Amino acid sequence: MTLPTPTVTVRERRPADLPALEEVLLAVHQQSGYPASWPQEPAAFIAPPGGDAWVAELDGAVVGQACCAVPRTAPGAAGTT
Repeated sequence: MTLPTPTVTVRERRPADLPALEEVLLAVHQQSGYPASWPQEPAAFIAPPGGDAWVAELDGAVVGQACCAVPRTAPGAAGTT
């Protein structure tokens, strides 16, 4: 017997993906404790400004993301004014 092979797709994140990504974040938080404190604005945590992101879909369902964001620097840190 041959089992079906799941289809995995990686594509750029769209605003419409945020509700599904919030569900994924909640599941991760409940299972592993990440993030340690639940964010007041989960969508802002998932999609910080100034970054690029891609989502992973498994058989058409959003199951995660990869995000590259510009690091924030603390006021007074080297290289800031």
